[in-house]
Amino acid sequence: MNKNKIVILIFLLTLIFRLYFVFTTPHFADDNAYYNMRQIDNILENNKPIFEDDLSYSGKEQLFSPIFYYFMSVFVFIFGDIALKVVPEILISSLVIIVYLIIKSITNDDKAILFSSFIAGFIPILITNTLNNISVYSLALPLTFLTLLAFIRLENKRYLNLFVILSVLLPLVHPIAFILSLSFILYLLISKSEDVKIINLNKEAIFFFVFVTLFIEFLIYRNAFLTQGFNTVWQNIPDKILDRYFININLGKILLGLGIMPLLFALIGVYFGIFRQRNNVMVLFSSMLLSILLILSFKLINFEIGVLFLAITVTILSSVGFEKFFKYIEITKMANIKNYIMMFLFLIVVLTLVLPAYVNAKNVIKNGFNDDEFNALKWIKENTEQDAVIFSSVDEGNFVTTVSNRKNVMDENFLLVKNINEKYNDVEEFFTTTSIAKSVNIMSKYNSDYVYISDRTKKIYNREGFSNLEDKTCFRESYNGNGEKIYKRRC
Repeated sequence: MNKNKIVILIFLLTLIFRLYFVFTTPHFADDNAYYNMRQIDNILENNKPIFEDDLSYSGKEQLFSPIFYYFMSVFVFIFGDIALKVVPEILISSLVIIVYLIIKSITNDDKAILFSSFIAGFIPILITNTLNNISVYSLALPLTFLTLLAFIRLENKRYLNLFVILSVLLPLVHPIAFILSLSFILYLLISKSEDVKIINLNKEAIFFFVFVTLFIEFLIYRNAFLTQGFNTVWQNIPDKILDRYFININLGKILLGLGIMPLLFALIGVYFGIFRQRNNVMVLFSSMLLSILLILSFKLINFEIGVLFLAITVTILSSVGFEKFFKYIEITKMANIKNYIMMFLFLIVVLTLVLPAYVNAKNVIKNGFNDDEFNALKWIKENTEQDAVIFSSVDEGNFVTTVSNRKNVMDENFLLVKNINEKYNDVEEFFTTTSIAKSVNIMSKYNSDYVYISDRTKKIYNREGFSNLEDKTCFRESYNGNGEKIYKRRC
C-alpha cells in the first residue's frame, strides 16, 4: 500500500481512538476547558470574548489573545456544541500528518517514516494533556510544527507564503512561539559552530519570525509586564504552587511521557544527523530539542506542556535512528529475519506507547468532571442569588463559574491578580483549617455566602471531610448529592 495512504489510515486510527474516549462522557477533563467554553459562548452571544470578567475572582481583567476562541466559535456556530469535542481531537490528530511531512524531508526510508508517524499519534503525555479538552495547545502544537515544516521548505513559494502567515498567526495564538524563536536562534549558533550552511532566505525568515513574535507578544502582554514585571513569565502563579507548575527536569517522568523507544532512537538520530551527516533539518530539530530542555531547566514553562513539545520533537528526530537501525539490519546476517524484527519492534511500540496511551486515556475520562458535579452546580445556578459568590478550590474555580454562572473567589487565571499569594493562602487555609471562626472570617473577606465541596475537593486537600462546615450555627447544608455538598454561610 502507498505510504501516503498508510499515513492517512494512521491519522484516522488516532482520531477514532481519541473520539472513542471523548464520547464516553458529555463533560470535559480539565477545569480550564470550561473557562475556554465560556469565552467561546460569549463570542457566539456577543461577538466578543470576555476581557472584563465579572465572575472570575468576583471581577478581574483577563489578558489573552482571542484567536483560538474565535477559531473554535466558527465551528461551534456551524456544527453546534459537538465541535467542542471533535475539533480539538482533529487538530491534535493532524500532528500525524505534519510529522510525516517533516520526516519525509529527513529520510527516504519508508519504514522509518511510518514508524515515527505512528508513534506521533500515540504519545502517552499527548493523550494525558490534550484528550477531551478544549485547549489552546490543540491548535498551538500543530501550528508550531507546521511552521517548522514551512521553514524547511522555504524555497517552495507556497511554503514561503505559509511561513509568513504562520509567523504572524502562531504568536497571536499563544506565546509558545517563544520556544520556536529560541530554537531558531540556537539553530543559527549550532550551524555556525558545526559549519552547517544556512541559505540567506532561511536566515531572513528566522529574523522575521523572531521580530514578529517579540512585537506581537509585547503588544498583547505589555500591561502585565508593566504591572507585574518579569513575574509575568511565570503567569503570576502563587508561590506555593509554583513547583507544581514548573518542576525540575525529571528523566523518569519524561520517559513515561515520551516512551523509552522514541527517546533512544532520537539520540541515535541526533548523533548521525549532526556529527556524521551534518543534516540541516536534523540540526534544526536538535536545536528545538535543546531549546525546550533549556526552557524546562530554567522553569520558564509548565513541565507537562514543555514535554508535549519535547515529545513531538523527539518523535521527528527518532526517524533517523530508525533509518540507521533498519539499514544496519540489511547489512548483517539478521537481514533474513528482518520482517520478524519489524514485527518485534512494532510490538514494543504497542506495549510501551499504545498500551500506556490507552491506560492514560481511561484515566483522563475517569478523572474528568462527572454528572454529579455538574448537577450540584446546576442547583447553584437555579437556587442561589444572581450575585452570589461561590467558595471553591482553585482547581475547580472555572468549572464552578461556567456551569453555575456565579462568581468565584479564585480560579487558575492568575495573571493580573493583585495579592495573589494572600488570596491563595486564604483559600488553602479555609479548606485545611478546623476553626469555624477562621472559615467565617475568610468567607466574609471575599463576600462569599456559599461553599462548594466535591470528592475532587477532598482529594485536592487530602481530607475525608470538612468539620468546620458541619457547624449548624454558622453553616447550613443546602445541597447533598453523591459526594457533592453545598453549604450556605449563616453568620
